[in-house]
Amino acid sequence: MKTKSLITSLAILMAAFPESHAAVIAYDGFSTPGTYTDGTTILTPGSGGTGWVDHWTVSGTPTGQFAGTTSGLSYSNGGALTTTAGAAVDTSGTLNAQMLRHFSDGTPYSNGTTLYFSFLTERTSSVTASFLNFRLLGGTSDSTRAYFQNTTSGADSFSIYDQANAQLGSSFGSGLENTTFFVVLRLDLAAGATDTLSVWLNPALNAPLGIASASGTLNVDTNDISGIRLTAGNSVTGLFDEIRVGTSFADVSPIPEPATWALMAASLTALMVFGRRRSI
Repeated sequence: MKTKSLITSLAILMAAFPESHAAVIAYDGFSTPGTYTDGTTILTPGSGGTGWVDHWTVSGTPTGQFAGTTSGLSYSNGGALTTTAGAAVDTSGTLNAQMLRHFSDGTPYSNGTTLYFSFLTERTSSVTASFLNFRLLGGTSDSTRAYFQNTTSGADSFSIYDQANAQLGSSFGSGLENTTFFVVLRLDLAAGATDTLSVWLNPALNAPLGIASASGTLNVDTNDISGIRLTAGNSVTGLFDEIRVGTSFADVSPIPEPATWALMAASLTALMVFGRRRSI
């Protein structure tokens, strides 16, 4: 009976840990500092990371909107997010800066597929400097299918939108200046124009995702997602780092394995001690 109880407790413990890895589609931690050039292929660190079919490219006016910083961003909540040493990508405060890249995973995706996107972001200018956003792109013309935005109508908060710029759900969080946030987007593909986009702000790394910060139905079929775009407007400045695309939450929220196993071992030991005390 005691053994059965311990096994049941262990099963519950295992379920509490993040789901197993399914497939990491793309990743870039901007680990090599460098200067981004307007309207051209970016070589340093534009070709970094894995799972991409091309380099980062930048458009907008004037030139030089993005630059690699000397230090990257980090995040901890129930564990420390695995990061690469080095840079984050920095918007340099010019108008209409856009930086895009395509992942090499084949599309279109079938209905029933779930895609996850995660990134670290930090706004380094005031909220009055307009938006800083992360866009999901699709189609041969890189049309926006949905996006996450830092600041909502001039307010110090976050929100998600569909391709027609309609806000999905309510605004959430507080996008404080010079504060790092961990953002997770989940795109659930369904038949027709019934796909849903959900977002989590600063979720725990050692537990399944809870209730989303915001969610809504997109009015377009988004199974052609093929890339992402980082956009800054109206002289906003900010940082992006540790961009991940995958098919599970675990793919886009990795923590060092030793920490994971140490936490599991500690929890198992506690269960065993508890079991022994009950038997006395």
